[in-house]
Amino acid sequence: MVERIKDSAGARGWRLSDIIDWETAGYYPEYWDYTKSMFEEFRWPRRYNGMTQDVFNEFGDYSEELGVERRAWALGDGI
Repeated sequence: MVERIKDSAGARGWRLSDIIDWETAGYYPEYWDYTKSMFEEFRWPRRYNGMTQDVFNEFGDYSEELGVERRAWALGDGI
């Protein structure tokens, strides 16, 4: 990122102000953590999956989003 600056002589210019790591920067919808954790549910004991659901239920009901994601995973999308 760059920002416009004015130096001590009054000249205007640009300077580098930040570097963004685009590989890890991004937007994820609020349900993403829940659906991603449930994507791995086959690896974990049933108790872990129940706890995951209990924790995320505090933030909202993402059952519809999980259903959509599961259909996408079954079709090979989103993996």
